Order: sequence, then C-alpha cells, then structure tokens
Amino acid sequence: MNDEERVRQRAYEIWVQEGCPEGRHDQHWQQAKDELAVEDGESLSVAGEEDPEPSLLPPLEMVKR
Repeated sequence: MNDEERVRQRAYEIWVQEGCPEGRHDQHWQQAKDELAVEDGESLSVAGEEDPEPSLLPPLEMVKR
C-alpha cells in the first residue's frame, strides 16, 4: 500500500471513530498524516509538519543544572 492509500485509510478510520461528521475531511487527513509519520519514526514540528533538520541542542538530561 502506498503512502496516499495509507493516509486515506487512516483518515477514513478517524472519520468513522468520530461518528462520520461532515466537513472535517482536511482535519482527518492531516491527523492521519501526522499519526502515520509518527508511526514511521519521522519527527514532527509543533505545526505537524516534518522538521527541516534535527535539533542541534543536547537532550535535557545532558544539560547541567
């Protein structure tokens, strides 16, 4: 199954889970893309888009307090 088919299937599942509401196609599509990106191990920015480059900051555990 290609990526678009996976997104379409997941968006459909989300739509059904939410009771088949009208007018939410774009939100369901974006949610499906975001969920599948996380599933595939891609990092997401706060806006839900892929980060253009990984963070150059060290993990918080490594920062001295």
